[in-house]
Amino acid sequence: MRQARALRQTPRLMLAVLTLGAAGALAACVVTNPAPQPTTVPGVSTPSATAESTVALAGHGYQWTPLDVGPFRGVGLQAVASTPSGGLIGIGTWLTSEAPDGTPRHPTVWTTADGATWERQPDSRAFLSRRDRWEETVVDVVANGPGFVAVGVEQFDDSSSADAAAWFSPDGRTWTRAKVEDAVGRTMDEVVAAADGFVAIGEAEYDFHGGFGAGTAIWTSTDGASWARLPETDAPPRGTRLRSVLAAPGMFLASAGFEHAQGQEDQPRPPLTAGIWRSADAIHWKPIPRTPLGLGDLVAASGGFLAMGSTALDAGSGATKPAAFLSTDGQAWIEVALPRPPEVPAGVTFYGGRLVDGPAGLLAFGERDDDFSTVGWSSVDGTFWTPLGLTPALRGTQIERAVLVNGSILLLGQSQASGIYAPAMWLLSP
Repeated sequence: MRQARALRQTPRLMLAVLTLGAAGALAACVVTNPAPQPTTVPGVSTPSATAESTVALAGHGYQWTPLDVGPFRGVGLQAVASTPSGGLIGIGTWLTSEAPDGTPRHPTVWTTADGATWERQPDSRAFLSRRDRWEETVVDVVANGPGFVAVGVEQFDDSSSADAAAWFSPDGRTWTRAKVEDAVGRTMDEVVAAADGFVAIGEAEYDFHGGFGAGTAIWTSTDGASWARLPETDAPPRGTRLRSVLAAPGMFLASAGFEHAQGQEDQPRPPLTAGIWRSADAIHWKPIPRTPLGLGDLVAASGGFLAMGSTALDAGSGATKPAAFLSTDGQAWIEVALPRPPEVPAGVTFYGGRLVDGPAGLLAFGERDDDFSTVGWSSVDGTFWTPLGLTPALRGTQIERAVLVNGSILLLGQSQASGIYAPAMWLLSP
């Protein structure tokens, strides 16, 4: 199994990287031979696909424009952050089994001012592994003043082993690999800016074949260049996995899941009873009692918070249904139903996971379990949701990232309609 697909199956990459929109109400907060010159990649609409997608979203406030991803040559953007100028920087890797130029697969850096036209920056030696058959992947990136800090993994090409990795850049063009303490057999899956620098959170023990069961590893850095791991005794209990870390006024919130790997049945681990945890510094975490389990995205909003996840469909059946959850203070949450999209046949399970807010309102996205196609809903304020009706426009496609850029929503995902993984991108304008 190749790297990009293997990493996509880990829980972190099933979530979106989301940003806080400008709308009110509850709102959703992504060595090679150096290229001599940046490559400009225009976003060109496909007429037939544009028409189909526009019909799918008619009446929901957005013009949906699929972008031509051919010039990306199979590169999928996995980490995206806003730039000081208001554009985006994206870091991705090839979804194909081999890089089209014959070089080892490695992260590539792209920038855009509007989300539609992308410019490839010169390749960096910092993203090329020094070990034979090992590949590096950037999973998350955050702005650091005019520069950036990125985290991810260095992974063996059969996905059997992975080590945490990090990089830093003063401008998004020139990158340097950071020093990461206690990185072997772990992952860095997301990074946030904190009061005293940066905090990275990932998987405490990477075991692709046995399952991920150790829980959460936490690193801190003052400058992004050197990372120290938090002692295991100060991290959440073994088996508790924090994700979707959210910076809110005066605190950080994260959704919590429970992990249990093969061969670890006898290892002590307390049961998970709270699905949302809180921290003052993004380093030391405590559960918020009676918060809902099974959450994916957790986002800030004017007036409160919005989360997306799943809840039990029938008592004792094990089946789940997608649901949204609302809160004014992060402590008490109420469940809001997400109605079954009319194009999803009875008996097909679907689940929610991604949220984004834009100038024309909230959008939520999930997946069907039969063909893994995207399903979606829209809402004005998060209290009532209407199905979007995305099939057949997004059949065989999954949305994995959603970010705001210059008043529009950029959606990033993958398509497997032809049996081969390929990047997919859409720009939604009000």
